[in-house]
Amino acid sequence: MMKSPSLFVFFATLFLTGATAGNAHAMERLRLTPGTLFIGGSIGISSMSSRATDAVGGASLTTVEFNPVVGAFVSRSVALTASLLWSVVDDNEASETTLAFAAGVRALGSMGELHGYIGAELLYNRFDGGIQVWQAGIQISGGILIPLHSRLALDTGVRLTVLGGDLDTGEVKSGYSTATITLGYFGIMGTFEL
Repeated sequence: MMKSPSLFVFFATLFLTGATAGNAHAMERLRLTPGTLFIGGSIGISSMSSRATDAVGGASLTTVEFNPVVGAFVSRSVALTASLLWSVVDDNEASETTLAFAAGVRALGSMGELHGYIGAELLYNRFDGGIQVWQAGIQISGGILIPLHSRLALDTGVRLTVLGGDLDTGEVKSGYSTATITLGYFGIMGTFEL
């Protein structure tokens, strides 16, 4: 199932990236040295609706995702990450909350004062409600850190999440897979040293 990205978040990301990148000469470089820790996260909202041509009607889903992340730089250009992906899916009749755990690596490159990155994380989650669901997969992201200060940056980019798993209704077991493309996620990242 492909989810439709939030157009507002996508265009807000483009606007903020362009507006901030134009003033790159006024920015401070982020302090990214081995041993530097970071904490941050992003939020995303997506909406999907379908309409049927017969009397059955259509479906509507709204998804809100919070993705807090922590990490540590092992070199100036490589960080290890750990994150949670908390999702609330509402279909106008009921809502369901899931929590996924992820661990991975992020590679950074400097583009003047801006920092581009690519990252990969392995995800796992298990949900035991009326239906038992487990899923595992990979999340690949690419983005730009836009410094606001030497210890604080806006985080904007794109993300691809591919999950596969099993669901068990008690009567039927089934395998499934999903792919989600998130265009224009937006977050913040702060760095610190102990």
